[in-house]
Amino acid sequence: MSDTVELLGLAAGFVAAGTAVGVVIGIPTRSEWLPTLLGVAPAVGIAVCGLAATLGAMVGLNVGLVTTAVLVIATVALGWGVARRRPAGVEALRAPRPSLPAVAIELAFAPLYAALAYGIVRLAAATPLDTWDGWAIWAPKAHALYAEGDVWGPVFREPTYAMQHQEYPVLLPSVDALAADAIGRFDANLVDIGQAMILLSFGLAAWALLRLVVAPPLAAAIGFALTGSTSLIANVDANYADTAVASFTAIGVLSLLLWLVRGPSTMLVLSALFLTTAALTKSEGLLFAVAAIVSAAVLARGFGRSLTAVGSFAAAVLALPIAWAIVDRLNGPGAKNVDVAILVHPSRFAAASDRIPTAASRLVEEIGQGWSLQLALVGLGIGAACLTREWWPALFVGVWGLLGLAALVTVYFLGTAPIDWHLGTSADRVVFSIVLAGATASPALVGLAWERIDEARARAPDR
Repeated sequence: MSDTVELLGLAAGFVAAGTAVGVVIGIPTRSEWLPTLLGVAPAVGIAVCGLAATLGAMVGLNVGLVTTAVLVIATVALGWGVARRRPAGVEALRAPRPSLPAVAIELAFAPLYAALAYGIVRLAAATPLDTWDGWAIWAPKAHALYAEGDVWGPVFREPTYAMQHQEYPVLLPSVDALAADAIGRFDANLVDIGQAMILLSFGLAAWALLRLVVAPPLAAAIGFALTGSTSLIANVDANYADTAVASFTAIGVLSLLLWLVRGPSTMLVLSALFLTTAALTKSEGLLFAVAAIVSAAVLARGFGRSLTAVGSFAAAVLALPIAWAIVDRLNGPGAKNVDVAILVHPSRFAAASDRIPTAASRLVEEIGQGWSLQLALVGLGIGAACLTREWWPALFVGVWGLLGLAALVTVYFLGTAPIDWHLGTSADRVVFSIVLAGATASPALVGLAWERIDEARARAPDR
């Protein structure tokens, strides 16, 4: 029971941090905005605390609750000072004022979500740590951060640990180390609780943001359904990092879409926060963050957005991943997962070129299998947007998905491992982010299409 209380206290701390950050970046505290503020708070809190702990680990500060709390408080104070001079806001977005039946339906999902949360956490606690990535990569790093405090110890530097992918960023182990500090010990059976919190926070954030553009009951249903995806839960139980990457990526892409469509700077800040977190969770997260930056840059003018804003967004997203790359380089060369020299050697390029269709076809196959609900949402969203001539939002979702897929194919093409083994051990997991982000953003396309229809009706002459 003590562990439960302490982990609930950690979750409450995440919510408090996320609420403070949400207020600072411009989410109103008015009653109609409270669901959005409190809904995104858990994800924002985990992201901010994870980033603070990661930054502390990189500069030699111990990863712990006290150190992280101090860094978060300092960040909030700094952000408050900046916000007073250049306030962000959500003026272009309207919080819904639903009817009583709509509120009742939305609230009906609360016990359902609580039951889902209980099941996910119980399953995570009961599942043994017996899969490779969880046992050999993420748990040892979490233990090292908990025991030694930073990323300058043997686990991150010595060649003996090269098989544990020392080059992978440490945000997820940092969150796990915070959970260990909360209960006062490192417990292998509870090491994946942090990932369970991330998945659950995704569902709440998806609901909180989608309810700004679609009917709140529909937003609640979508957040609940996506959180309960079997593959995502199984990945959490195995203590793999792909669900965490997908969760942060999906909220980041949705926030970026809302900024492109409506222009509220608060959404751009949220997107930068979540995409930075995705990039510091696993290497694939950086690919998806870069794909989002490129998509926004290419399409910004079509939305009427400033390229200067996109440039500032890109700098904010990439700052900490670049810092991690420097730290990783100082720690040693690490494993050689890709060979970029293939690109400048025509004979080697030609010899490896068959890896491109092999990887592309396998990834498309993985996307098509087991994701019928998510793919239906993507098809519905893009189809509705195109039918109502909401071309730019549909293009953003489509371009980001294609760029993300192309980035994955490129990694498999340049990979040093045998292609069949590489795909067999990772292809079903790396597509999580593409599927989940597309499914999370697509309901917003439906909402925009519905708004276009309402506007057309309002302009039509009375019959």
